[in-house]
Amino acid sequence: MSTTTQSSRFVMVICEHGGFKGKAVLVLIMLVLLQCMPAFGQTTVIDWINKGNALYNLSKYNESIEAYNKAIQLNPKIGAGDDKGTALNVLGRTTEANAAFVNAKELRYTG
Repeated sequence: MSTTTQSSRFVMVICEHGGFKGKAVLVLIMLVLLQCMPAFGQTTVIDWINKGNALYNLSKYNESIEAYNKAIQLNPKIGAGDDKGTALNVLGRTTEANAAFVNAKELRYTG
């Protein structure tokens, strides 16, 4: 029996026999699963930043910029713009680097 089938049977058993408590447990399980979703194969903003940093440290600046761009797409306020600007600077792309720094500063969370 597959994991999906086992999960479906478990949910059905809770709903049929558990009454209100069973449904409350089901909601709790679903909330926990939603919180754990990044652990199940989704690449998070932090993953992209870490990848960008690793590529930067290997002097793979263009690839690091791509990783930082993916982090910025997921959450522009997290600070990957500064990292992107630094990588662009190393490549001599100062105009783009300055734009990345300005954009990062404008988006930075101020509370």
